[in-house]
Amino acid sequence: MTWLKLAHDSRNSRGVLETRLDADDGFNIKYLEGVEQDASKKLLLSFNQTNLNKRRWMYWCSLYNIEWSPTLSKLSKPSEDILNGVFSIKKSPHHCITAGMTVGVALGMNENKIPRFIHDKLVEQLRYSEYQPNCGEGQTNITKCLKLIADPLMGAIRSRTVTSAGMRGVSTSQNDFQQRMATSTWKNSSIIAQILKDEFWINLEQVAAANRYFSENMFRIASDNLKGQCTKGHSCKNNSKETLQKVVNDLNASDGVKTQVL
Repeated sequence: MTWLKLAHDSRNSRGVLETRLDADDGFNIKYLEGVEQDASKKLLLSFNQTNLNKRRWMYWCSLYNIEWSPTLSKLSKPSEDILNGVFSIKKSPHHCITAGMTVGVALGMNENKIPRFIHDKLVEQLRYSEYQPNCGEGQTNITKCLKLIADPLMGAIRSRTVTSAGMRGVSTSQNDFQQRMATSTWKNSSIIAQILKDEFWINLEQVAAANRYFSENMFRIASDNLKGQCTKGHSCKNNSKETLQKVVNDLNASDGVKTQVL
């Protein structure tokens, strides 16, 4: 709580950066450094800076990210080449992914006056809509109000598992998983291993352990997520509930059991 209090108290004398990170995602170790360096150049961050031409607010998002999908439990029998799950590269030029989405607030700026956007609508709202707010410097175009970070190249890693609230992009069938394997250029590659180790501090032993845990506990994880849908403090999406229910039923299919979680 001490660090949280210090951060809150500092809002009166410094600019503020707020970055989103969900529990099932991660950052490149250099990502926040890149955001902070860019913010120090473009935002009015302290009383020592008197350049009123600097921006009053700004957004940052990761342009490229890595997605990881675990091996599907009873839906797929792990072979040697997928013991670590499947990795794929994603580019997001038309929307901001949640991992690493950052809003910067300049010193003296009233946060209530900063436009807020849903992550997958942010780029569209700033670039294509008639509503293009002025973030400072007399500019309203996207190059001034939003930066898509490409250095480091892979800014974030996202896990596509049944822990997801929205279940978007999660493989839920053998066909889904096989298709993801077929389109992944990084399957069984030393390149991903080196990037994970050097830039995310993740080694393949950890990945294999996580993959094995999901493979062995997929039914219980999916069931728990299904029970949590539409409860207090949790999201409520009918399509997510339907998808999770299908996963639970498919995992039980070999036992001839159909479980309905209410």
